[in-house]
Amino acid sequence: MTLGTIFAFFLMVGIVVDDAVVVGESIAAEREAGKGALEAAVSGARAMVGPITIGAVTTILAFLPFLFVTPIRLQIANVFPYVAFFVLFVSLVEAFFILPAHLSHSRNWSVPPLSDFQAMVRERLAAMRDNIVVPAVSWSVQRVWVAPACGAVLVVFALVLMRSEAVQVIYFDDMINASDDLQVDLVLPVGTPFETTLATAERFVDAAELINDQSAGTPIDSISVMAGSFFAPPNQALARINSHQASVVVHLNERPARQASIQEIQRQLRENVGDVSYLENIRYYTGVTRPAPGVAYAVKHDDPEILQQAATDLVSGMQDVPGVYAVSNSQALGKRHLEIELTPEGHAAGLTPGSIGAQLRSNFHGAVVQRLQRGADEIKVVVRYPEEERRSLRELAGERIFRPGGIGEVPLSTVANLVERRELSTLNSIDGQQTARVTGEADPALITPLQARRQVDQDLIPELLAMYPGLAIDPDGSAREESSMLDTLRVLIPLVLIAMYVLIAAFLRSYWKPLIAVVGVPIAFAGSVFGHWILGWDYGFMSLFGLIGVAGVIVNDALVLMDRYNTLRRENEMLPAIAAASAATRHRFRAVFLTSLTTILALAPLLYERSDVLMFLVPFVVSMLGGLIFSGLFILFLLPSLVMIAEAGRE
Repeated sequence: MTLGTIFAFFLMVGIVVDDAVVVGESIAAEREAGKGALEAAVSGARAMVGPITIGAVTTILAFLPFLFVTPIRLQIANVFPYVAFFVLFVSLVEAFFILPAHLSHSRNWSVPPLSDFQAMVRERLAAMRDNIVVPAVSWSVQRVWVAPACGAVLVVFALVLMRSEAVQVIYFDDMINASDDLQVDLVLPVGTPFETTLATAERFVDAAELINDQSAGTPIDSISVMAGSFFAPPNQALARINSHQASVVVHLNERPARQASIQEIQRQLRENVGDVSYLENIRYYTGVTRPAPGVAYAVKHDDPEILQQAATDLVSGMQDVPGVYAVSNSQALGKRHLEIELTPEGHAAGLTPGSIGAQLRSNFHGAVVQRLQRGADEIKVVVRYPEEERRSLRELAGERIFRPGGIGEVPLSTVANLVERRELSTLNSIDGQQTARVTGEADPALITPLQARRQVDQDLIPELLAMYPGLAIDPDGSAREESSMLDTLRVLIPLVLIAMYVLIAAFLRSYWKPLIAVVGVPIAFAGSVFGHWILGWDYGFMSLFGLIGVAGVIVNDALVLMDRYNTLRRENEMLPAIAAASAATRHRFRAVFLTSLTTILALAPLLYERSDVLMFLVPFVVSMLGGLIFSGLFILFLLPSLVMIAEAGRE
């Protein structure tokens, strides 16, 4: 059992409840029609076998694209199709075998005082249905274009909310895979002494210790420091030792001792530290995984100098974008080194840069002249210059080099020139072309990664492309992950929709009715957007997962209602479409209302969840609640109107 399986079960709650409520309501309707207990249980369950089974199969199809989710932060979704299959299988067994068996006895299903309460609820629902819902549905089907127009307005307004960024879009939220630790990885220029690296890490420690005095409660429990390497994620080997690298891990207290979120603590730490422009790179990690940077670009050019200058200009431009921090360039310079250039005298003496370098290495670094075995240990005897002659480059001025064959010595300054240079510490290439990676992070309190990338794309990249001919700048990091996943979904979703359409069309024996059944999905999307807008949450992939969960409920309810409509028309061919649509809605009102109400009541407590580990579920719950409310309105009012519009030609 993992967090992914638990989350997948939350996704299926609405559908499982819907199956049981629809079958139970069907059996209750048969009992109210005068049938015996056993006959009502059999006929009521049998009437729902078709729509509920088709709904389950289409739901499993809708979850299949999750098998191809590749971003690390969303790989918990890979288990969703498997959980959906087994949960729906058990749900069908329960709905068609166990539940009818429970409801097949002739005795009353409940005893006082529960039966009295049930009778009161039943009477209230019947009064609501007959006095409010039925007149509203009758008015809607008599004015068939009013409900579709209202639905279209809601969908357009939801799109406007997202386009105007009243509801901000953050595909990969930092709340996903949140941790109780805040890790900061520091990279100083290559060759930085260990002492300087440690002092820099201690500066971050001092800044973190101030947070307890600046925040309510006691957010920080302890702080760990590692200089010379990075703290590795779980199940990974420790990074190699480098004197210019360090990690600072801030261990946070659990709530309620800590009132601030890990994102707020990270923001406070950055403010306390201040200017960090002297660092080559800095990364903040608030989750268990190590996600790709939110704002990142791959800069490509064949000329290394132009590439370096373009990357530097892009870094400067991104640093000026409000809310973008930790901007770095992968083209960091490496250690200083000396290159040996032979003079004409050196060529005449038969020397080579390699031979000179080997002699200098032996003299200053040391040469192994003997190996002694002491038990299981081996002792190396190394000969080199005394320490006082290895402290400064000035010692090279009087160095002498043996000529080939050991025929005398010559001054180093006569046979070679030593030129100090610094090359890039790492070389990156994409598709064989030199590349510089420019990365940064966006503070969601000021700007989303999507907004930051849009601003860079509009204001900086066109200028750089015009300034440096032959330059190419491609999205990288999270943008590339998002693009890759969306490209995959663009292929899979149409295939899934076609398969769902074929199944529903075969069941309903109609080409147009499946299209009406899925119109509820945009309406549910509008409901999810309105929920995020009212409650102030950002829209992300977790919100889309909630929308998918609601889509399963919508398709189930739409299939059940349209199946009832078809049954009424088959049983009485003279029955007008308007009467059949109203009767089908009246018949299915209780099931739709109870499904939405029970699912909303079950998920509503999660709106108040503020644990860092589970807070990523809140946008999912908001999406489901808003979608369920709007989907109920769709089933009761918009769907009958769409049926009337489609049936206008036949009538």
